[in-house]
Amino acid sequence: MKLELTQFFTYCIMMTPLVLLSTLLIPAAWWEKNPRKASQLGAFLGKLSFLFMVIASFGLGIKGVLRADLMKWGPFAWTVYFDTLTAIIGTLVGFLSWMILHFSKNYLEGDPGHGRFTRWLCFTSGSTLMAVVSGNLGLFALSLCSMSIGLHQLLMFYPKRSAAVISARKKFMISRLGDLCMIGALAVSYFNLGTWNYQELLSLTNRPENTFSFNIIALLLVGTALLKSAQFPFHSWLPDTLETPTPVSALMHAGIINMGGYLIVRLNPIVSLSPTALGILVILGGFTALFASLVMLSHASVKRSLAFSTVAQMGFMMLQCGLGAYSLAILHIVAHSLYKAHAFLSSGSLDEMRKSSWIPRELPHAHPGAVFLSLGGSIAGMIIAVGITGISPIDEPGGVILTGVFLMAIAHLLWGLWSRTLSAKIIALGALLSLALAILYLGLHAGIHFLLGGITGELSNAASESLSWMSVLILVLFAGVFLIQIELPAWRVHPYCHAAYVHARNGFYFNTIANRVIQKIWPLKKLNQQEK
Repeated sequence: MKLELTQFFTYCIMMTPLVLLSTLLIPAAWWEKNPRKASQLGAFLGKLSFLFMVIASFGLGIKGVLRADLMKWGPFAWTVYFDTLTAIIGTLVGFLSWMILHFSKNYLEGDPGHGRFTRWLCFTSGSTLMAVVSGNLGLFALSLCSMSIGLHQLLMFYPKRSAAVISARKKFMISRLGDLCMIGALAVSYFNLGTWNYQELLSLTNRPENTFSFNIIALLLVGTALLKSAQFPFHSWLPDTLETPTPVSALMHAGIINMGGYLIVRLNPIVSLSPTALGILVILGGFTALFASLVMLSHASVKRSLAFSTVAQMGFMMLQCGLGAYSLAILHIVAHSLYKAHAFLSSGSLDEMRKSSWIPRELPHAHPGAVFLSLGGSIAGMIIAVGITGISPIDEPGGVILTGVFLMAIAHLLWGLWSRTLSAKIIALGALLSLALAILYLGLHAGIHFLLGGITGELSNAASESLSWMSVLILVLFAGVFLIQIELPAWRVHPYCHAAYVHARNGFYFNTIANRVIQKIWPLKKLNQQEK
């Protein structure tokens, strides 16, 4: 009976991506001729996939970690691996896929390509779920590649729009670079270690003779993650994909873009062995977060501001991974995905988009007293919260820098509240808000660490020492962005600051350079002839 129950839950895990991938078995002509039925079928399959994921998560509580090799060809195996990390990310992706497919039923009503759009949306969502539940590096790489191909079809939904084609081609080429890194990791794993299975790979990490191989694998995995997650300087494709229908933006910003971070967390014991790989994550992730934040603050376009917000959030998530705060990185993925999916799917309301985009409000010039009061209030709230809960976030990897950034975020919120008036009622409200947010932060921190404590590894002493100076530098740079954000309305009138503001609003021209390179490699001659 126990074996049968285990098999039942294993089949539920397997069916989670397969019900969506099965849409490829239906002829393309049917999707084209029956767009309304196709959209209803897509929404139903999305709901069914999510239901299988919920049942599988229920099975995790009963049976514990579930793993099964369904088919095997040499090192490649169709392996499903279901633990707490899989359940969290799988439930998130499954829920968002269901909601996006349901939203799409009416979004493209009457469009001749509605059926084709639903088909590729199902395929892309299914590929993402297959990557999440896979327990084999080869299957993950195959899922990642198929997910990219499906996304390319969605980005090319309007093939006569030049901007859509350029962004799709740019994403396609950057993804192929990521695939090359992944193929390199597969080659090193197979020829040096003889396996692609997650559990077997992780069991070999404690052998000194494998240190060099794991260092190479870690660097290649980090390269894959950075390329797939729109990190600087390969970020420009993401803000340029706004020509695609809104459901694609929601799926891309809330689900697909997270797969790089998921890969790092899933194989974090391997990545943690390489101080160089961690350093790259910290430097590029931190720089991407700072760079995209500056560009985001200068944008008047709400959707582009949302897009650069995603780039910044992914950069911060990579920074968390580089600091060894893997649990917080997963918490960040969940929170950002839900927020960004709502932001895009509610984009019919300009007011809601304005609130979601984090465009800075026209507040008065920040008085130094208000700035120091805001910082002091956020620090005091955190100290009191630590005393109440007994939870100290600075004891965790990366705790000092991540808590410092969180305190700056609270300080910015308090400054926005206290900059207009400092009445006793407003000061008390801000103090209570600071305390409540600090308690929420500590509670979520403790909760996610409890759930994932057995999954995430620890940094080596060499890695911890090499990251200490980087943490101080990153914290200082985030403080600089905090200062720019609160002083932006006043500084923008200065000639030099105004010039910098214009450059930032144009993304410091990295998008323009990337577009010219893509058009040199992959010209738009055929497209131009069609448009004429």
